[in-house]
Amino acid sequence: MTSSTEDLNVAGIATKDWRIGDYLRVDDEIMRIKTTNTGNPLKVFRGLLGTQSAAHILGSVCRKLDIKPIELRKPSSTRTSGHTFEFVGYGPGNYSTALPSRQETQPSFDEQLLAQSLNTGGGINVYSGMNDSGDFFIGNKRIDSSTGKEEVFATPVPTITGEDIFASGSASGVDIITPLEATVTRSLNVEGGANSDILSQFDGPVSFSQKVTSSSPEGIEANSIFLQGDATVARKITIATGTPAIAGNPGDIVFNHEPPLGGTTGFVFTSDNSWAQFGAISASALINEGNFDKVGVGTTACKPFETVRVGSASSLFSIDGTGGVGVGTTANSAKLRVDGILYANQVQGDGSGLFNLATDSLFATFGDAVHPAAQGNGISPSVGIGSTTAGRDNISLHLDGSINKNVGVGGTDLLVVNTSRFLRQAEFNGGINIVAGLGIGVSSPSGSSKLHVQTSNDNVALFESTSAGSVILFKDDSTTNNVQIGAVTDDLRILTGGSERVRLSSAGKVGISTATPRAVLDVEGDTRLKTYHEAPVTLASSGQVVNIDLSKGQTFELTTTENIVEFRISNFVADMATSFTIKILQGTTARTVDIDDFKNSAGSASIPVNWPGGVVPTVTASANAVDIYSFMTFDGGDRLYGVVGGQNFL
Repeated sequence: MTSSTEDLNVAGIATKDWRIGDYLRVDDEIMRIKTTNTGNPLKVFRGLLGTQSAAHILGSVCRKLDIKPIELRKPSSTRTSGHTFEFVGYGPGNYSTALPSRQETQPSFDEQLLAQSLNTGGGINVYSGMNDSGDFFIGNKRIDSSTGKEEVFATPVPTITGEDIFASGSASGVDIITPLEATVTRSLNVEGGANSDILSQFDGPVSFSQKVTSSSPEGIEANSIFLQGDATVARKITIATGTPAIAGNPGDIVFNHEPPLGGTTGFVFTSDNSWAQFGAISASALINEGNFDKVGVGTTACKPFETVRVGSASSLFSIDGTGGVGVGTTANSAKLRVDGILYANQVQGDGSGLFNLATDSLFATFGDAVHPAAQGNGISPSVGIGSTTAGRDNISLHLDGSINKNVGVGGTDLLVVNTSRFLRQAEFNGGINIVAGLGIGVSSPSGSSKLHVQTSNDNVALFESTSAGSVILFKDDSTTNNVQIGAVTDDLRILTGGSERVRLSSAGKVGISTATPRAVLDVEGDTRLKTYHEAPVTLASSGQVVNIDLSKGQTFELTTTENIVEFRISNFVADMATSFTIKILQGTTARTVDIDDFKNSAGSASIPVNWPGGVVPTVTASANAVDIYSFMTFDGGDRLYGVVGGQNFL
């Protein structure tokens, strides 16, 4: 706008709660709205309160000012005493209008007051007198001549911002100035205005000795409820967004603000001074489906390793966290452990995992089963096939197939045509010759692999050495130097040509051609990348300060929501060169951004910024404008060098 026009165009004027008489500031000029806000253009008075009318560029920031009125003149006082207001008419109360012949209607109480004293030029009118009915007036107080009742009128009524103290078409209500107390003999009815939406406010404690009833469908709203009952200390009931961090009194209840299916209703403070969850919620909206971390029935508490515990002692039924079941006892690392007699109509399986059987046991269902003879000395019986030394050598099963020399030099002691299973450690003093593929955890090894390892957990295989390192060597028919991969202490390293090439440290840092990586990726030598991509890191301000963490990236985006006075940088690498770029996007409301104010992460030390030619750029203060700035340091963040990548991209 020019320095002479009264028209002001404001972006988003329809969303502004600006009214006639409001003060506005554009740059260094103060204006005042002169007409009702119906949209652009907005009519204003120019150059108010000592400011000068000036031209303003498109995109200038317009702010509403809260101007406090100040009365610098000394108020005058007019006092009347002992005056009798007779034949009171309309207007200022002069006798020409007060005569009965000039009156057509009986004046109202407000009209009588206006006739007695009318303030038109500021100041305070203080008077005492008597009207024609004998009512005595002292300032804002009337004393009724017949009853002696005192009434205070025309006093300020404190209200809440936006509250209408008058119903539509009605006169003023009752005004009470700083009373010490009030007693209502029968009842108190607050209608809340014509629409029943006027707020009544109590800023002090309120005590009710009888029942309190609310018929509103919205109920009663409170931050917390305290229930006294017969207890000495009240119990608090409230709502929270997580586990309460502050202790309470035993019996205090905190409800979850968003209880999920399968979760709990909230928390209760127990007698052992801790918060505990309560009120299990069904995991289904259609059926009663309970989800519990632990379940105890007929017992005081589940053990740490149990998920289900029913009863105790001989009636105990227990399920541990690994799926083991115990009857009359805990599972104790077994899938099923029974303390007592187990009755079953039928037991199926091959019995390969059975142990500690009685010496007279016979599995008749397996045909001509071989069973050990009774020992009677408490020693586990031994079985020898082709050997007579099994018991003497304390060997449970001793196979000696030296007579049969079908396979191998020493003959074949054990030939398993079908699947075999070892539930404990197996020791081999000689080599293992895998003719086909060896499957560990898999019955049919895949493809032409000599070794196929399969497991249901993350630990597929463990290679352990008792020396300082543990490595795996790789070799083909042309390998001349060690090619290996393995662990050195807590680091993983890869060697080729007899030298270490890659190291992954225990701190999660990868070093290429260096054994001591100083960053997440440390390359000692030339680096060639076919392409490079980086996800921009979104920044946000808090208290007009923007924090930039260089460990998260080097490209940042900031959408302004407030004025920015400071940038704080963290995670510079000491004595290293690095660079970063900031894209600043102005929101629908343009903000000021100090692009030259950088400090350390604590905000305690400034970081100087050098600009080309020593000229500090000004961030574009236009709605939806985009500026790009790049910075580089050669000394680990002691000094920055800034360049403008571009401004006012629209």
